[in-house]
Amino acid sequence: MEKEEKIRVVVRARPYDEAVERSGSATTNSSKDKSSQECVAANPDNPGEVFVFTDAARTRAATFRCETFLSSLSTQQNVFDQIRAKELVEAALDGFPVTIFAYGQTGAGKSFTIFGKEDGVTERKMALHEEDGLLPRTAQELMNAISARKGEVDYTLRVTCAEIYNEQVRDVFDPRKETLAVRSSKAHGFFLENATVVECVTAREIVRVVKAAAAHRSKSSHLLNERSNRSHCLVTIYIDAAPVRPSSADSSPGKRYGKITIVDLAGSERVSDSGAVGTQLRETCHINRSLHSLSQVIQAMNAPKCTKTGKNKFVPYRDSKLTMLLLDSLGGNCKTLMIACVNASPKFAVESTRTLEFAMGVAKIKNRPTALLAPHDVRARYFVYSRRLFIDYLNLFAADFLEHPDQDTVPLSNRAEENNVQQICQQFQTNAGYLHPLDDTALSMLRRSNMSDVPKQIVEQELQTL
Repeated sequence: MEKEEKIRVVVRARPYDEAVERSGSATTNSSKDKSSQECVAANPDNPGEVFVFTDAARTRAATFRCETFLSSLSTQQNVFDQIRAKELVEAALDGFPVTIFAYGQTGAGKSFTIFGKEDGVTERKMALHEEDGLLPRTAQELMNAISARKGEVDYTLRVTCAEIYNEQVRDVFDPRKETLAVRSSKAHGFFLENATVVECVTAREIVRVVKAAAAHRSKSSHLLNERSNRSHCLVTIYIDAAPVRPSSADSSPGKRYGKITIVDLAGSERVSDSGAVGTQLRETCHINRSLHSLSQVIQAMNAPKCTKTGKNKFVPYRDSKLTMLLLDSLGGNCKTLMIACVNASPKFAVESTRTLEFAMGVAKIKNRPTALLAPHDVRARYFVYSRRLFIDYLNLFAADFLEHPDQDTVPLSNRAEENNVQQICQQFQTNAGYLHPLDDTALSMLRRSNMSDVPKQIVEQELQTL
């Protein structure tokens, strides 16, 4: 059974002076003065605790907890290392879906964290630059990890890139296309119909095609940012893995289908702060509406169960294209990491507090990461697991026989153990309707309402057969 794990949350602060310069205020030259004026800081006694100071004297602070706090002095490589991105890459190569998304107000450094400097990597010859963001670094690490597995597994990489602008999904690889429809299926969940897919064989190709596509993202200028991205951007790297030597039923599964989705969300902001009018106002309203839907989904997931029915609160995933496409990332089968980007300027203390309040809600969500396997590999996996379970349970009966050799039926003493096995079998039947027929035989025996009625002779025959 897959284990639950909470969504990981890290916080990154953007340096104070850049924000001050952009707002037209006087800037400080001393790094000491700068750090002493920043409104966001880690607790020196507990690096996982973040303070947001709400007054100039730095005496009052809101406190938040996160996995890691990345100060304004953190480099792009520091960020990549501290978030343990290599572990996420390895998980994706093993067939797990992985999502990394950046959230925060406009001008907090989300796009820089994800992509790096805008004029950066498209034509550069060197592999990485110090200002390259998570996407190029992840692509490079992906290629390094694939090279390390050469000869064992063959990998095929495919990339899609889409933006959600004014609640319409656009294919960033082909801006001439009409808007993409968000469809759903039992096998794939929500997906983009007819999105352009580009096959890549090197890290440079991945970065080049995504950077070229990102240049087509919708941007505009307002009071908070001279070049503000006005859309949510989702880059997905699909990783199809096929072992060079086919695996046996009892070994690790064969074909796997991992993916890494990197999301640069548009900035959360108050209309009054942005000074948006006309088209920009409409863009801001759509951004805020989709981010509000995201917030509603997170609140619903964290809400207690209904006291009358005992059921979970309805989660409004379908209220927004964004929440539909992030369904698997929030409470689904993904390994998910959120980077909460905040502006260290005291001017934005309120917005930083809101960002971290949102992040704390995300941190409560539990996912159940599951590797995506080829259907026949899933059948083999379930069959092997349930077969072993069946053998263990029959051995339990055999132990009871040794204690009561004169009885013709099994005096099952541990009824709780029986119930536990039956619950596991029920979950298998519910979640995997395509179990191997031999599995069904084993499960039907395990799920009998009164196992103590099973004759001793039948149990002995089953043990000999297996």
